[in-house]
Amino acid sequence: MATDYNAIVETITKAQQRGDERPAADKPQVTVDRLGGIRVNQGKPSEAAISEVQHGTFAVAVSDARQRRDAETARTKLPPGTYYEEAAGAEGWYYSIVTPEFRNEYVFCASFDGLDYKVRLIAPDLEARGYAGHGGHLYPGGKICLSKSAGAGQPSLETAYSKSVLWAHGMDFVRSGVTFPFSYDQ
Repeated sequence: MATDYNAIVETITKAQQRGDERPAADKPQVTVDRLGGIRVNQGKPSEAAISEVQHGTFAVAVSDARQRRDAETARTKLPPGTYYEEAAGAEGWYYSIVTPEFRNEYVFCASFDGLDYKVRLIAPDLEARGYAGHGGHLYPGGKICLSKSAGAGQPSLETAYSKSVLWAHGMDFVRSGVTFPFSYDQ
């Protein structure tokens, strides 16, 4: 059976115009089968191997207040050259700093995980050099410790960035053989 894309388009767009993401039993319903076939059924499908399609619009909330705020923060408060990467497993704001005293470069990725902002050290690979753990405030996988609560982050991109810069300066001391200076419990 050939797919009737005109019927699919009409069914979906009419449902969207009505604000009807889940059409009532008396309305046409777009469905898909287990093999990826797509069709329009009149009313709710009865076959167990058929999945109903949500008729709402495809959208990305590009005007999201948090995203706009983060972009403005990145533009005005993070280092020049900061950019947003949206690759699978690597989503976040990438930036680098060079500490003035020790001249060490640190590359970070700050990302929002739905709760707060976490920062991962991208370079250098200090974990491989033995600096992971409490002494370096560095978790496995390069995530840096930003809070006294294990695994917690910061409430904003700005505070995650500023805490990562302080962490980098502290790590300079650790790398030179001194205890991390910005934590009373060291």
